[in-house]
Amino acid sequence: MTDRYLPVRVNGDLAMFAGVNKALLAREEAAPGTIFDRSFIETYCDGFDEACQAWRDLEWPLIESLSGLHSEQI
Repeated sequence: MTDRYLPVRVNGDLAMFAGVNKALLAREEAAPGTIFDRSFIETYCDGFDEACQAWRDLEWPLIESLSGLHSEQI
């Protein structure tokens, strides 16, 4: 079952997921501690801060172009 169909461009899935991560990161930064489980991340993840910086650096027009989706859809 699905609530929404998103027509992701062929090979655009990684760009779409980068957009999802960028949006989640923005929500976490607006309200720290409400989106990400920092305890889990610090225990089990390597390179998370670098990944966050990469998501911050991504521009929405590039994500939209590569994914075939608008930022509002993501």
